[in-house]
Amino acid sequence: MDEMQDKMEKLYEHFHSMLPERWDSIDTAWKNYLDSNAADSLDQVRFHLHKLAGAASTYGFTRIGDTARSLEHALDDCFDQNSLDNQSVQPQVSPELAQLQDLIQNCSKIPDEQIF
Repeated sequence: MDEMQDKMEKLYEHFHSMLPERWDSIDTAWKNYLDSNAADSLDQVRFHLHKLAGAASTYGFTRIGDTARSLEHALDDCFDQNSLDNQSVQPQVSPELAQLQDLIQNCSKIPDEQIF
């Protein structure tokens, strides 16, 4: 294995090891939103999804990145339509959040596609 490939594997492994922490940030923000029904809490969910979507895509974890991006866009639509109450947001977001959690929990250390 050459030096560059070894470095990339370490980066992939580091990203993979941080996925549970990233999920915890999303989940905590989501629970805060459900408890408070506050737009700033929902914006925190969107912020964490945005970061995950970019990082996952960068490292080749496309299914996680695509799901996070889809959730981010769903929340963008909620903000655009000013539909930020739990009854409007939860049915749109909860199923995909469960899917994202499943993808993260069952994610292989090997990315869906090698970027480098």
